[in-house]
Amino acid sequence: MRILRQEGVLSRLGWRLRPSETIRVDSIRIRGSKYLALTRGGSQRLLALMRINLEEEEEETKLDYSGAIRMTIHQQRMKGLFEGLHKTGLPFLYITMMTPMKTGEDEEEVPAFEFDLVVGTWVDGKEKSLEASFTELEQRANVLAATLSVAIPNSSVRRLNRAGLSEFVNSLLLPGEPKLPQVGNASVVSSLETFEARNPMVSRGGVTPEFYLPNSSESGRGGLLLGNVRTRGAQFHEFRLGVEDLRQHVAILGMTGAGKSTTAAALVGQIAKLGLPVMVMDWHNEYGTILSRIGGRVLSPTRDDFTLNPLEGSGLVDRTEHIEMVTDIFADIYRFTHPQSFMFRNALQKCLGEASEQEIPTLSSLVRTIEAYPLRSAYDNETKVALLRRLVPLTQGQAGKALDGPGTFTVDDLLDKALCIELGDLRDTQTRAIFMDVLLKMIYEHRISRRGELEHVILVEEARNVVPARREEDPPAVGERMVSELRKFGEAMIFVAQFPTQVSSEVIKNSGVRIVHKVAWMEDLKLIGSSLNLTPDQQSYIADLTVGEAVVSLSRIQRPILIQINAESVLEEERSDINAAGES
Repeated sequence: MRILRQEGVLSRLGWRLRPSETIRVDSIRIRGSKYLALTRGGSQRLLALMRINLEEEEEETKLDYSGAIRMTIHQQRMKGLFEGLHKTGLPFLYITMMTPMKTGEDEEEVPAFEFDLVVGTWVDGKEKSLEASFTELEQRANVLAATLSVAIPNSSVRRLNRAGLSEFVNSLLLPGEPKLPQVGNASVVSSLETFEARNPMVSRGGVTPEFYLPNSSESGRGGLLLGNVRTRGAQFHEFRLGVEDLRQHVAILGMTGAGKSTTAAALVGQIAKLGLPVMVMDWHNEYGTILSRIGGRVLSPTRDDFTLNPLEGSGLVDRTEHIEMVTDIFADIYRFTHPQSFMFRNALQKCLGEASEQEIPTLSSLVRTIEAYPLRSAYDNETKVALLRRLVPLTQGQAGKALDGPGTFTVDDLLDKALCIELGDLRDTQTRAIFMDVLLKMIYEHRISRRGELEHVILVEEARNVVPARREEDPPAVGERMVSELRKFGEAMIFVAQFPTQVSSEVIKNSGVRIVHKVAWMEDLKLIGSSLNLTPDQQSYIADLTVGEAVVSLSRIQRPILIQINAESVLEEERSDINAAGES
């Protein structure tokens, strides 16, 4: 079959009359020392770029890898890479440049190339919103780098800064001999298109540092199986978490593909089987199948009749506290200025105060109140417009179904059994964050009316949206304030996050259980090292952990331990699903 592509007559005529086209770019600059900025008009594209340095290929005479093994591992890595990028919705660019190196007269000389491999991501926005673009782009760059470091373990990923960016752009766009920093033969450069890693079965060369070996009493005889204790390359007895360990809160940290979600799923399944109700705030729709298998319920604000009303009070706290908490939720997520918070609070107070006993105020009611808000200056008008720009979309479409209307479930309905709340179908991440915070507020108000034994567990995926990182001098977000109190009232929290530095350091330090899978960024390693009181060797080893390995710290044990996580229950269920699909 031959496919012919015919251009339209007008298109061909246009190119004959005007055989070239100018692409206008106002400027290409380096902003903030590590971002490439392309501007046109009032719009700009910010790019974060990083170079992948391939390690030298080593001859391995003792090992004979079959093509099937190499291909299988390659496919698994690539699948993990693109699944990770798809989950984050990350835009991704991949650039290779290469020039043949001049060879001598020897015909048998192996062809060699100078080359460069640069990947990156970007954010589009207005020049006026530069700081917000920087923040979003830095987050995307961190996710991309972590995903690449898992997918391409035999290489190093280095961020391009001012000098590196300038040199790369000059080599890519301007006439002249490009400066390409790497050299490789045909075998090496062919791997640039496939990300294929050499010697995939060779283990890391470093020696495993010594970790604490807990005794049988410390390792627990009942409760939740976490895995087997390891130290200096040897594997020992099982280690279990007690139910009381959960009450001190749990933090599970690690980059994409390191095993943190599998660890979390294994714990959730065991918690539910113990008869303890558990709720999963599922950011990426990953836990529904697991909860369904153990008799739990799965709810989605987009697919089911599941609405939370942020304005609806519980009656368990006074109106003033309710207004303050709702204001703080929206101010934290949308980063209100002080005037915006002031106007929001006043409008909310007026909206609630003017509602009749039979009327239940909603976000639409609040929008109408803000629209009627009296203006005293042009600045007031800017503040009003800024609030409406954020709130009106919450009354429409998916967000409106989730947040604009009377609540459809009581807190008791949501806490009585295992429940997975799937948020992944809400396209806007800020809408997801508001939904999570409003739900957490409902549970918080329900719990503070009583104090007692552990009654319920909440798992929060993408915990940075509830307990975001902050400077020491800044006040904690409303989510952080709530979770710090909940442990007193029979509610345990499990926080799951990719990057420790994106989560409040106080939450990590104050969690009674810290389960750390592989992390690679230096700032993340420093935070983990100080929080878990690791030795320098142990801290460095965090970057070399294999999938399913984790360093674990508990408040009841004097030093951190190394665990090979036992996720057989989760993996067995996945294998059953695959077999069932194959039979059908």
